[in-house]
Amino acid sequence: MKNYLAAALLFATMSGCASEPPVTLDINYGYGGTPLLKITSKIDEVEIQEVQINRGNCSISNVHKALPYKLKFGEHLTIGAPGCQNLMEVSIATSEGSFDFTFNR
Repeated sequence: MKNYLAAALLFATMSGCASEPPVTLDINYGYGGTPLLKITSKIDEVEIQEVQINRGNCSISNVHKALPYKLKFGEHLTIGAPGCQNLMEVSIATSEGSFDFTFNR
């Protein structure tokens, strides 16, 4: 399995907000090249309300946890993106605001 640290591949832009995102986003690739998004909380508590990949053009799968989902500091949520061949943008709506992570290609 190939592992890629998202921090090396992306930069975050915040929509309507000058603060830093309350989460980090790491990307790994599972069997068959399926992108796996690992969202980790950087604050005491944050609620992940919605995740969109490539502006809704890629489906997400997470059979273990439904959104909205609360994360405490250091906890993470892993979401799969089966069939998403060209990961360009991930938008995460949280209780602290919405944040877009874009990938340099």
